[in-house]
Amino acid sequence: HEECDEVAQKVSEEQIDFGEVPYNEKATKAIPIENKGKVPFKFFVSLELVERPNIFSIDPQSGIIEKEDTKNINISWTPGIPDEINEKILVYCAHMQPKVIQVHGIGTFPFLLFFAERCERENFMKKAEELEKSGRKNVCCLVPQEEMQRIFSKKQEGAGSSQISTIVRPQNPELEAEVDRNELCKTLLTKYHAGMVVKAHAQDKKNKVDVVVARYTYNFGNIVSNLKSQRITFANVGKAHTSIGLNWKKKEHKDMASLNSSKIGPGETAQLKFNLQSMKSKGRMEIPICVEVRGGPVYEVVFYANITAPELSFSSSLINFEDVLIGHRKTITVRFENEKEVECIWNFAIKEDVATSARDKKEAIPVFSITPNSGRLVNRQKINVDITFVPPNKNTFDVQVAPTIDKSKGKQPGIKLKGRGTDISLSISPKELDLSTHFPYVAMNSLEYKKFNIHNESNVDLEVYCLEFDKQFLKEEKMLMASKKFEGQKPIYVPVREPGGEFWKDIAEEFDRSSRIAQRVKRLAEIETELAAEEIEESTAEELKKEKEDLEQAKLRDEAADRFVPIKQEKVQEEKKLNVAVLGWDKCGKTTLCNFLSDEHKRGIINFSQLLQWNIEKGTEAGKNAQTYLEGKEKELETAKLEREKRVKKLKKNETEPVINEGLYKILPKRMMMELLANRLKDEDCNAGSIFDSLKSENCNDITDILDVISETIGIQNLRVVMMQIPPKKEVPVLEEKKEEVSGEISEKKEEKVLAEEKKEGGEDGEEIPQEEKKEEPIYKEKEWTEEERRQYLDYFAKVEEKVHELYLRSLAIKEGKRPEKPKKEVKQEVKEEAKKEEKKGDIKEIKKEAKKNAKEESKQAPKPTGKKEAKVEAKVEPVVEEKKEELEPEILQPLGERLWLSIKMIYDPVKLCNEVLPNIEKPEFPDKTKEPLPPSRLEKLLYRPREAREIQAPRSQFIILTPKKKLKAKVEKVEENKVEEKKAEEKKG
Repeated sequence: HEECDEVAQKVSEEQIDFGEVPYNEKATKAIPIENKGKVPFKFFVSLELVERPNIFSIDPQSGIIEKEDTKNINISWTPGIPDEINEKILVYCAHMQPKVIQVHGIGTFPFLLFFAERCERENFMKKAEELEKSGRKNVCCLVPQEEMQRIFSKKQEGAGSSQISTIVRPQNPELEAEVDRNELCKTLLTKYHAGMVVKAHAQDKKNKVDVVVARYTYNFGNIVSNLKSQRITFANVGKAHTSIGLNWKKKEHKDMASLNSSKIGPGETAQLKFNLQSMKSKGRMEIPICVEVRGGPVYEVVFYANITAPELSFSSSLINFEDVLIGHRKTITVRFENEKEVECIWNFAIKEDVATSARDKKEAIPVFSITPNSGRLVNRQKINVDITFVPPNKNTFDVQVAPTIDKSKGKQPGIKLKGRGTDISLSISPKELDLSTHFPYVAMNSLEYKKFNIHNESNVDLEVYCLEFDKQFLKEEKMLMASKKFEGQKPIYVPVREPGGEFWKDIAEEFDRSSRIAQRVKRLAEIETELAAEEIEESTAEELKKEKEDLEQAKLRDEAADRFVPIKQEKVQEEKKLNVAVLGWDKCGKTTLCNFLSDEHKRGIINFSQLLQWNIEKGTEAGKNAQTYLEGKEKELETAKLEREKRVKKLKKNETEPVINEGLYKILPKRMMMELLANRLKDEDCNAGSIFDSLKSENCNDITDILDVISETIGIQNLRVVMMQIPPKKEVPVLEEKKEEVSGEISEKKEEKVLAEEKKEGGEDGEEIPQEEKKEEPIYKEKEWTEEERRQYLDYFAKVEEKVHELYLRSLAIKEGKRPEKPKKEVKQEVKEEAKKEEKKGDIKEIKKEAKKNAKEESKQAPKPTGKKEAKVEAKVEPVVEEKKEELEPEILQPLGERLWLSIKMIYDPVKLCNEVLPNIEKPEFPDKTKEPLPPSRLEKLLYRPREAREIQAPRSQFIILTPKKKLKAKVEKVEENKVEEKKAEEKKG
């Protein structure tokens, strides 16, 4: 007897949520199936609706549930990929419809982001853009947004030296993590289809899957081999704690990197330390390192570095100075170059084991010296270094010097320095001369001559002078004693004076200036005394005052020349030179601006008013010609004055004689002014260009002519004319003053004003109100312009602007190969000449007409012919001789540089003025000495100040020393021959 009943089953779970599970770990959930009936039934769990059935394992998947029994079905899930799942599992019980169980879960993996550049960055950015456009959100479990910002905004600790390339920080960490997850999913899915991952899970207890999820590259660049270490930072942006380790692809790289921590928590950072000291080889290296995450993927970091060491190379490793005379200095230039990729900081220290060549131990001069003796060179940079040799004695010197280079442990190659000191050597023979007795006051021909020989045993030419007879050395010593070039007992270095050569010009000029200043000071004191006298004529006083003014100006010029330190710069190429002309009203800051620009750009300052004087002092040919020309003009002026005085005496009443313009007799021709300026521009201080401070000169008083002189003289060089604008008029409101009544009553407005002032002094209740602080008046006050001054300056401004524009158009036309338009002055002159020619032609036509008319009238009045031959009277008119136009040769256009105009506001504050102008003036482009051939060796003399002036000895009038010049030598030889012949004749007689 059996009972019959219905199948009664109950699946208590309709939804399973696994939550967050690491993608390569297993999670298990139990589903209880309860049999409430009295009839057992079969069950079966189906995965037919699951996309990837391999990720689930069910235990048991089928079976029989007895009556009134409950059985737990364990469903295990291994995500396999870091992704979210929403799957459906069907549970079949007996013959009934299957029960659907919803399964949800998220597979996670440890997210690491490195502070480094991605490999194949373009491809990575393309994937990121596609992912961002899809709008898919990151399903992975990351740290909160605030924590993410904290990680990637703080500074990287231990980032290493400045040699490392710029640290790359993830801009959008969430997006980058999502790209890595997608890549990991694609790779794992490929391996799942091949069965590799399932097999790996079965064999590897640690669930290790060798999948590279991201590749980074880190370029250390050029690294000095002895640096300690460099570091790279990475962060864990996932929520799970994880362990990390390193895997080396090559065994030789094993000791080159290490981790500062093997565990890293959520939101924490770790560092991968790169050890450079373990590197023995040098050169370019590529080192791949794998950072493995326990229970996660692999991150590959490829390090690139060029391991090198700073080193200095020399153009020559042996510097041989050969023979150098004691008291001289020889300089040889050597080129240093840094051929390595890293910066080279070098220093030379020469140990002096030999005596110095100084006269005083305190002023010791090293035998060998290097200038500069230290420096810093970047990759492929060169520098020219001067090595000098000053021999203290007649010995041979041999020194090996090597630089000390920062961050370099190895021995550096050095330079061998060799040199030998030599000295002058003279021998005189015989040491004594025996001259026979002579009567006094005898003729030169009857004097007895004795010869002695001076032999120069040294290998240099010498100049010999006798202290007893030659007094020129006394004057030279006096110049050296007075020179301001010496500092204590230190020597100065001057060019070697050739035998028979002139004394050093700069020292002689300095002495002449000092002498002139002393004479002028003395004369000025005398003038002051004469002017202080009570009885002095007015004309004499005027002459003395004029003389005083001239002397003071000349004294100021000499004092300025003494203070002037010439600028010695390398010569800039002609087409790159810039000349600056500064124009403006008097006392508006022109000189201050010029001095500032000269200091900044090392350009010489030229003053047109001192141009002639400079050439005269330098003794130039142009200066001499100009001086001669002006002297002739002065004579013409004196003649013109005398003639005027004669005409004045013959004048009648109410007649006047025009005054002679003496300034016109001081004007120099344009060609002479150009020659004077050309000489000044050749001076060393104008190697980089020039700055024209004053364009006023009594020798050329028209500003347009001066600009023409400058433009034509500088030629291919560039010109920038800086002109200061006049400030605009200040509109001052005009106030109408009302007359007050005579009775003395205060008007209502004035009363209100008084009350207002009282109110300011005290409050409504009589309280004192603090007065406002008085504004300090500006140090630099603006000029108050009169209407006449304003009109004159505006005319001057327009004149200069028009002229510069004309020069600009001329340079532009020549640059384009066109013939420039003629200046307006030349055009006007040509128009005048053409007008004169037309007038002459018109006069000739009138003469012809008059002649014809007269001929007709004479023919009417003439008697009839009588048969006799009469002479024909014809009006002779001179034929018009047309001037043949000379065929002018085509003018060769000389190239011109830029002619530009710069208009600035007139600023009375010198600091603001200089800062306003400086950015608009280009710096000079000095030539790179390292790209030119090395200069030849230089030899200089050590010149010391004489310790004390020598006393002038009494002249030796009894003796004469004659040097063997050609004529004198022949004369002496003839006298000696005569003596020999006389001696022979006496011997024959005897």
